Amino acid sequence: MASQLPEWLPSLLPYPAIAISALILLTTRKSTYAPRKLKRAEKEGDPAPGTYYATSVHRALIALCTAIGVLSSGFWAGARMSYHDHLTSNAGVAVAGWLTFVSWVFVAALVILFGSTRRPRYAFWYIVHLAVVSGFVVGGSGWGLHDALLRRYFLEEDKLTKLDVALSSILLTASTVLFGVTLVFPRGPRLVFDGKMVDGAVHASLWSFLTFSWTKEINDRAVRENRLEVEDLGAQRATFRAQNLHRHFADSDGKGWHLLRRIIVTFKWQFILQWSMGLVSSVLQYAPTFFLLRILQFVQMYKVGEVEWWYGWYYVAGMCAAKLAYAILYAQVWYISACVLQTKVNSVLNTAIFAKTLKRKDIVGVDVNTEKKDDGEDDDDASKKDKKGDEEVGGSRQNVLNLMAVDADRVATYSTWDWMLADAPLQIAVAIFFLYNLLGWSTFVGFSVMIVLLPINQWASKSYSSSQSNLMKIRDRRVGIMTEILQGIRQLKFMAWERNWEAKVNEMRDEEVRELRRVWFLDVCFNLIWSGSPILVTVSAFFSYTKLQGQDLTPALAFTTLSVFKELGFALNIIPEAVVEALQAWTSLKRIQRFLHSAEIEDAPVDDKKLIDDTSSGSNPERFWAAHEPIVVKDATITWPSDNTLESVTDATPTFSLKDINAEFPRGALSLIFGHTGAGKTLMLLGLLGEADVTDGTVSLPPADSNAFEHGEDIIPPAKWIISGAKAYVPQTAWLLNDSIRNNILFGLPYNEKRYNAVINACALTRDLEILEDGDLTEIGAKGLNISGGQKARVSLARAVYSRAEVLICDDVLSALDAHVSSHIVNKCLMGPLMRERTRILVTHHVKLCMNGADYIMALKGGRIEHAGYLAELKRTGSLQHILDEEEDEEIERDAVPGDKTDAHEIDGDPEEMTKSVDLGKKPKKFVEEEARERGAVKTQVYSSYFLANGGVLFWCMIIGAFITAQGLEVAESYWLRLWSSSYKGRTAAMLAKRAIASVSSQQFAFHTFKGATEEHSVEYYLGIYVAIAVVSILMGLVRFAVTFYGSIQASRVMYRRLLHTVLYAPMRWLDTTPVGRVLNRFSKDFETIDSKVANDNAWLAINTLGTISVTVVCIFVTPTFLIAALLLCMFAVFIGRVYMRASRELKRLDSVSKSPIFELFQATISGTSVIRAYGASQRFLRASFEKMNILVHVQYNLWLVNRWMSVRFNVLGGFFATIAAALILININRVDAGLAGFSLSFALDFQTYIFWMVRRITDVELSMNAVERVTEYTNMPTEPQDQPSPPATWPEHGAISFRNYEAKYAADLPLVLRGLTFDIKSNEKICLVGRTGSGKSTITLGLFRFLEAAGGDIFIDDVNISKISLSDLRSRLTIIPQDPVLFTGTVRSNLDAFNEYSDAELYDALRRVQLIGDAGSETEDGNVFEDFSSPISEGGLNLSQGQRQLVALARALLRRSKIVIMDEATASIDFQTDTIIQKTIREELRDSTVIAIAHRLSVKHDRVMVLDHGKLLEFDTPANLLGDSESSFYDLCKTAGEVENFKRDLGIN
Repeated sequence: MASQLPEWLPSLLPYPAIAISALILLTTRKSTYAPRKLKRAEKEGDPAPGTYYATSVHRALIALCTAIGVLSSGFWAGARMSYHDHLTSNAGVAVAGWLTFVSWVFVAALVILFGSTRRPRYAFWYIVHLAVVSGFVVGGSGWGLHDALLRRYFLEEDKLTKLDVALSSILLTASTVLFGVTLVFPRGPRLVFDGKMVDGAVHASLWSFLTFSWTKEINDRAVRENRLEVEDLGAQRATFRAQNLHRHFADSDGKGWHLLRRIIVTFKWQFILQWSMGLVSSVLQYAPTFFLLRILQFVQMYKVGEVEWWYGWYYVAGMCAAKLAYAILYAQVWYISACVLQTKVNSVLNTAIFAKTLKRKDIVGVDVNTEKKDDGEDDDDASKKDKKGDEEVGGSRQNVLNLMAVDADRVATYSTWDWMLADAPLQIAVAIFFLYNLLGWSTFVGFSVMIVLLPINQWASKSYSSSQSNLMKIRDRRVGIMTEILQGIRQLKFMAWERNWEAKVNEMRDEEVRELRRVWFLDVCFNLIWSGSPILVTVSAFFSYTKLQGQDLTPALAFTTLSVFKELGFALNIIPEAVVEALQAWTSLKRIQRFLHSAEIEDAPVDDKKLIDDTSSGSNPERFWAAHEPIVVKDATITWPSDNTLESVTDATPTFSLKDINAEFPRGALSLIFGHTGAGKTLMLLGLLGEADVTDGTVSLPPADSNAFEHGEDIIPPAKWIISGAKAYVPQTAWLLNDSIRNNILFGLPYNEKRYNAVINACALTRDLEILEDGDLTEIGAKGLNISGGQKARVSLARAVYSRAEVLICDDVLSALDAHVSSHIVNKCLMGPLMRERTRILVTHHVKLCMNGADYIMALKGGRIEHAGYLAELKRTGSLQHILDEEEDEEIERDAVPGDKTDAHEIDGDPEEMTKSVDLGKKPKKFVEEEARERGAVKTQVYSSYFLANGGVLFWCMIIGAFITAQGLEVAESYWLRLWSSSYKGRTAAMLAKRAIASVSSQQFAFHTFKGATEEHSVEYYLGIYVAIAVVSILMGLVRFAVTFYGSIQASRVMYRRLLHTVLYAPMRWLDTTPVGRVLNRFSKDFETIDSKVANDNAWLAINTLGTISVTVVCIFVTPTFLIAALLLCMFAVFIGRVYMRASRELKRLDSVSKSPIFELFQATISGTSVIRAYGASQRFLRASFEKMNILVHVQYNLWLVNRWMSVRFNVLGGFFATIAAALILININRVDAGLAGFSLSFALDFQTYIFWMVRRITDVELSMNAVERVTEYTNMPTEPQDQPSPPATWPEHGAISFRNYEAKYAADLPLVLRGLTFDIKSNEKICLVGRTGSGKSTITLGLFRFLEAAGGDIFIDDVNISKISLSDLRSRLTIIPQDPVLFTGTVRSNLDAFNEYSDAELYDALRRVQLIGDAGSETEDGNVFEDFSSPISEGGLNLSQGQRQLVALARALLRRSKIVIMDEATASIDFQTDTIIQKTIREELRDSTVIAIAHRLSVKHDRVMVLDHGKLLEFDTPANLLGDSESSFYDLCKTAGEVENFKRDLGIN
């Protein structure tokens, strides 16, 4: 059989590739030869030592093959020209010769360019072009050889045919070798970056890149060690590093572009590749189906002898080639989409959000939509507000975290399949063209069914999207509540509110589950449409074709149509989903853009376009001020920071401002700011820092330099430590990192031992570090949970003192300190040598203590300056006396410094020996342990716990039966189609085959009853049963998903309740040592997986497993010899699957634990932005985020990479599966008819899909079960005892407390913190508990509430041993007013009375007693939030001052009226005048209660004073007795504070 195509056509095959290659080279050649100088982070790396990069053999082979090709093609072209008269088609053959020669000349040109380039990176660029062109040359040469052989052996042309065959063989060999060499040519040497091997793609050959073979090292390690660590993954390529991506992305900032445009421009080449390759793959997707049609037609025609047997092998080879080409191309599309685009987009969005956080105003926002709705807001208004809220980002920290956790991830995920919006329409167009040539106008009947289903699909998509949106809102609220609960868990357990909050969260969870049930219902509808629409479309098309057109349904037509409709169904179903996902991604983009465009502080400290690669870079030192220029505030109005774009925030927040502020703070001196609680002292400091809005007037203190503390020697000499104009900020609530004490103090600066020891001594930390086992290497837990409040304040102060700042702004650092420590801090630190020539602005209530060293004083009242000026000026005007009169009546002399006679060694220790007590060779203990990560496969117990939570035996019998029945019906449907299509008699197979591809113009519209079936059965019979099978199949598909999702909802509810209960009742030590982000991950991300993914993964695993089994069984049924091939292919599949599952499982676990550090850093950064900016550490924190983001992105990149590794191999395996099945049909063609062939091949073509998704789903199930594993890890941990008996209902009646040899420790492996305490507290007695920081005062409180179980001894309350009674009863009968009060997002009422137990009158009375509101009828200050119970309280109560938060906590305690009250520094942040009133209120209100007051402010207005030191009881007696003994420790404490004479006078002691 001779070729009917022109002789020159094979030689033209390489020219499309040549044209594209030439065009690309011409447009990129300039940039190829003009590389710019790269920064270090932009470099891929350095050649790895010991590696060998040799390409001489490759280059020699390339040159040799090219020379042979050029010479042979030239000779062939000349020979054809010389002998053209003897050729059958002289002109065509001659042209073919010259076309071949020109293509080899272009190859030679590429080789010359390649040889002239010495840089491996650019040389490989030419290798890629060479591989593509030579691959097409191989195709053309093979085609030419095929034609030459046909002419030689079939047309028997003797002239030149032997020469054609010989030269074609030479050219084919040369091009094949050339193609093979270019495929294995290494890209470059192995590289090292930062001591780690760079990702293998930098040295991978083209073949390795196309097959993802460079992942071999990671896969081998995962299989060998069954564990992967981040270090095993090596280093990223330069183009994936977060700092490079951020810099590139920042180039488009400031141009006014929409965020979408910025993303597209940044990654334009990746998007172009993704879309172009995706569109090609959408056409290539139908190539195997085309060859399926040809094979079935061949079988039909072979039966009547119209075609040679060997001719069918062309179609088998074509099917194999199409499957392999599609496998490689499709894998590359998803590599670009997932490995490249998704990871890069995720990186740039997260780093952009993080960078914005460092520049954004720290706005305190409150979302009170829920509260307002409760007060009568209509649902329509609420829904409109919710809709608007989708695009708004308020000041809530959780909202900002959601941008990273949800929105950025959603946009990044959508970038993996955005190309399907173009791919699906093209697939539909190709499918319609294909089907039209098969079915004629019946195609449009089937297609019309899909069109009819589109509105239903669209409704399901919209409803699903709406439900998902509602679900996300409910989930966000629940996670927000859980965040606050976990952050305030200590206060919650103190109040014994576990059961109440558990019920509240479970109620919200039930609402979420109801919405989840609706989502699952819509998901079932989706699956019904997805699986049912191809069946309905096929039935409709077959009905029209057989009944309306009256045509014969041949096997070739039937099974090809079935295959095309399956593909078409996917394309049509994906469009609504893609549109919905696009809309969701668009919403997320707008939310992120709104955040990125929100208000920034002036002169933002992060320069995105000038990213610092190392610490030697810095800013211009000329921007710093002259050393003696004062800090001037002139006619300023200062308000809390706001963003007018966030209307929901600004409208909800009451306004408070400082007005008409005029001040002049002297440089190099100490300035004091004081005033009543809520007077605006903190706001004044924020105004100086540039953190608050100055709406009128000016503040002359410049904002912090973004890199102030990172200047190298070339900018500021090392001897000049202090940087003029640089600032440091010490907030009222200490902000500390989860790091060692030393690193918290150094804060990124180099360790200067002499200065460091001096700072430790000045901040009174010497003895604290001596007590700590690991000294200054002791790790501080999140928010400093493992150190006392005073220690936190002094570490925060030490950071500022050690810093290079010239201006120190301190917000009430003395409030958390004991009296003698406060005196030491004032004398040795604030007025010590370390502060020489440094400007200090201090907010304090200890005015008299600090006045001796102060130069300037400002008194604030009600948002205005009451008094301000230099000390001498205030003395002259009499204002100073007025200030002193407002303080306690005590005599202060200018020349008498308090504490001069104190033994400083008790506080200071020996600064020279301070660091010597720490064993530097010993690894310090970690307060927060690394997150546990399971090893190997998920344990059987995890699966059993989840499956048992789904349901019992009956439930699982229903599920198994539904899945098996549904798969059996799918096989029955195809087999019945085989019987139907093979039932025609009296018609030749050849005629039927020809009609199957006849044009629509030759088909007749026959609206009559079909007569072509067998005599036994008509078409109605076959069509009716086919419809019946299809309908039952659809219904069973519905049932299997419905039952699965029902069980999933049950499991989610059960597991969530278990987790919530376990965490709420967990021991306090575990809660303190486990980061909030880690626990929150279980409640958010892990439960999102359990809710939405686990059941779906299990269902599809069952479907694909049964599908793989059915495909294999069908192929063996048709051709039994296929069993051998099936076994071999299954062995390969098991090997590939085993490698993939181990690698992806470990990478997924790494992914889970790599997210927590980013969120922990982000949470810490959000809460400390003002501190970070003041210290000029923004760039350092941004670099830290890059490092953590690089780890996460690299893990996700490798996770997708091993997925692509598995995908391309299973697709190739599927290609071989279908090819072998087709080959065996040809081998057994005499016993296999076209119906059986179609039945077998239609399943064989689906093998790669089934087995790929089976293995993928096995891994997905393991990965999603990792969430179950992480949840069960927590649910199985021990909790506090809950089965102890309750005390009598009236207990405690008297409030008598007895300690008997009581000892306690924080953990079993830690030393005792309380040692042998024995004492008695009488009923209604008022006890003052004093002692230096770390003496164990607060630990006694923990013992009373049984946060620490006794290591020895007992505690009795009213003769009841508290270790023997219910914890809930114990804690609910006691009341504590903590040093760090915790408030929750909500209103004033919800924070005072969380569970509606008190009347409005009682609440107002409590607020009046703590001075938060005035008496009835009295005038109140404007903007007093406590006048209205519906006034919003922001997250953590951040829209209130620290003092106001303490007073709210005090009011809450007064409402409980407990018999025993513990006050842990309850008024530390309150001014003295208010404190005096509060103390009086406490004495009156709690006169019938036993009160234990832990105080830093010494007082003698208690019945007895207890003095502790190092966990031991030193003294316990009346204040009079202790002060009468000059040798007592209490006397020393009072002497240190300068209060001895005052206290003696108060007590009447001479």
